[in-house]
Amino acid sequence: MNDSIYEILSKIEDLLRECGWDKEADWFQQRRAALRNSHPGSSAYLEVLQEIDRAIMGMGSFTDIPLIPKSKQTTMHAAQNEQWELAEALANAIDDCLRTAGKSAERREHDGTK
Repeated sequence: MNDSIYEILSKIEDLLRECGWDKEADWFQQRRAALRNSHPGSSAYLEVLQEIDRAIMGMGSFTDIPLIPKSKQTTMHAAQNEQWELAEALANAIDDCLRTAGKSAERREHDGTK
């Protein structure tokens, strides 16, 4: 698994839990576990990546969640900035993985292997 994706998902989970969004944090945790249990480049792995990608930005997505930290250690503004930074970092990491997977599939197809 791409370590940066794992790390970003873990940070998203922590941020969501810090702001009281445990159900959403659990969803990301489950997807992270699904990635860990799938072979990178497999159809199951790619499906999970695409599912996460769809949940990052847009209506009803991670970036739509109103984050208000439960503790006074983090401000709402800082949490929202981190939310956008994590969303962008995750989207970029997923794009890189999907692009790499596409190139690998093209190579296998060209070489006649699957």
